[in-house]
Amino acid sequence: MATAQLSHSIKIHKAPKETVFPSQITNEHESLIMVKKLFATSISCITYLRGLFPESSYGERHLDGKV
Repeated sequence: MATAQLSHSIKIHKAPKETVFPSQITNEHESLIMVKKLFATSISCITYLRGLFPESSYGERHLDGKV
């Protein structure tokens, strides 16, 4: 049985000088923060795409702060 997939449009923004995911990590604390952000983002994407929660459970957020 085929399953329907949700399609989402992707907006591309130029990255500001300071981004949510830094290009260099210099210490253990920054590494831990990076792993937590990646984990939260991944879980949110997976649960959304699999439809595990109602769509009203999700809001629109932009990681770089722009709309």
